[in-house]
Amino acid sequence: MHTIDNIKFGEFLIELWKEKGYTQKDVAERLGVSDKAVSKWERGLSFPDITLLEPLANMFNITLTKLYHSERIKEGEKLDKEQIGLILESSIQATSEEIAMSKRIQLMKTIYFLLSISIMCIISVWMSSMNYLPPQGTVNEIGKIQLLTLIILVYFTFFAKTKLPIYYDQNKVDVYTHGFVRFHIAGLKLNNNNWQAIVYANCVGLSIYLVLLSIIYAIYSAFSPFTYETMKSVTIILLILLMLVPTYVVGKKYE
Repeated sequence: MHTIDNIKFGEFLIELWKEKGYTQKDVAERLGVSDKAVSKWERGLSFPDITLLEPLANMFNITLTKLYHSERIKEGEKLDKEQIGLILESSIQATSEEIAMSKRIQLMKTIYFLLSISIMCIISVWMSSMNYLPPQGTVNEIGKIQLLTLIILVYFTFFAKTKLPIYYDQNKVDVYTHGFVRFHIAGLKLNNNNWQAIVYANCVGLSIYLVLLSIIYAIYSAFSPFTYETMKSVTIILLILLMLVPTYVVGKKYE
């Protein structure tokens, strides 16, 4: 019984597109998929969707039989029903794995969000019981930063796009738009290779930031070990370290 070897399949694809003088990006553009998808095939991490097999074979002028076996076999050899079933099963399994991974990532983002909110609430209750909260109706700059951070975290956790349009993979785009939401990340090419990593990094970083901000504010209110201006500077520096830095680090790593 012949089983599909994703590693062998990926190596065979690399061999084929090198013969044609194609790049990973060329293959992605011709098939209308992302560089990230092609990269996964190349590394043996996933198998192409069943609908892409025939276009893939046509691109390299080979038969589906050769593509399936990932080797140059004798002409005239055909796929039997069992082999066709294996192709379908591999394609379905790859799709299922991607869906499962997406669900795991969403679960982790939600857990980080709920933990940060819970800790913030606990700290707020403690500050209220100790009479450390600012007077009712008073909204200071730290409170505004905290509220804005929370809004951004909610967006990245529950509403950010999971995939970018193919346009991002084919062009150098450093602006993310989604309805009225707009993020300009100068010097960083956004695409489907790095976008999910950027979203996840921001969920983790902003969750940690909200917790640290609450702790810093509680310490300031209780003991006043530093000036209010110092506290504002610390919160801004932390925001840069926990949001901007991770965005550029993971963005460049997977760009």
